[in-house]
Amino acid sequence: MRLPAPRRQQDSTASSASTRVAPGRLVATIGAGDSQSREENETFGLPQGTLATRVKRLEDAIDATVDRGYPVWVGGASAGVGMVAAARADGWNRWGPPLARFEREARSVREAHRRDPFTVSWAGLFVVDRTERGARAKAQRLPPTPEATVGGPEQVAEVVRAYGAAGAEWVIVGPIDSSDPDNAVILGEMVKPLLT
Repeated sequence: MRLPAPRRQQDSTASSASTRVAPGRLVATIGAGDSQSREENETFGLPQGTLATRVKRLEDAIDATVDRGYPVWVGGASAGVGMVAAARADGWNRWGPPLARFEREARSVREAHRRDPFTVSWAGLFVVDRTERGARAKAQRLPPTPEATVGGPEQVAEVVRAYGAAGAEWVIVGPIDSSDPDNAVILGEMVKPLLT
């Protein structure tokens, strides 16, 4: 469940209901927002604000959300947001940086964390298919961002293992064509066995 920080009153109610429905399976993620979430926030009547005001709202949202029976992770790319996660949350999710950068940032956040347990995760965009050739063909139909991993099961598993070795306890694979149910089949039946 991803919760933008400014909606903490409603988020607290939604999180409590989710905890009752899915005990032990809820991880609440909260972020400060960025240029990509501006339209979503403004649609709900929430001003974008400066990074400083968004970080302050994030701190308030974390304080209102932690210690309710489920882990609270912070998602964000800025160093300041990573340090807020380390100081107040149960985990940090970093979206998309290259491996060496993630490893440096993850080490820094992990060294600064104050809560135990504390989870570090990485998420990225992927174009997956049953073969590397199929993934490359799909990528031509779905122009990915330059950071996206394009590959078959072996390439995806290699990236997941590399980020795990760099400090990610969870690796979140975000298929660019997320509406295609075949992605779940490929990840579950073809990638997962390569990781065990």
